[in-house]
Amino acid sequence: MGKAKKTKAVKRRKVGKDGKVKALWITGGVLAVICLIYVAISVYFMSHFFVNTKINGKNFSGKTASDVEKYLQTNIKDYKLTILENEGRQDVISGSEIGLEYRMDSPGRKLSLRRIPERFQSMCHIMRNP
Repeated sequence: MGKAKKTKAVKRRKVGKDGKVKALWITGGVLAVICLIYVAISVYFMSHFFVNTKINGKNFSGKTASDVEKYLQTNIKDYKLTILENEGRQDVISGSEIGLEYRMDSPGRKLSLRRIPERFQSMCHIMRNP
């Protein structure tokens, strides 16, 4: 009699209910984390300037409006406007010559609040003034 060949049976694992449920939980968890990160970034930029925001050549990325106000208040006295004319002449006008002053109740502040929908304005006010 000849030798009998032994064949190994390859067992395939069946993905049962437990495997599908586990995969759904992992997928749901990843999506929940992505949503939380998105909401956190959105809330942050409700009160901060976006990336690459420049005002008068100064970078204010991630800064608040109060940071910009402080900067403008301290630097308004040194403000100089340089006018370049066609003949190559330059005229420099200082802020004190034209009575330049910083006003806290500027229309820009009101405009930034108008961009926020009314239902979120009260929430923003609470978050800014705890």
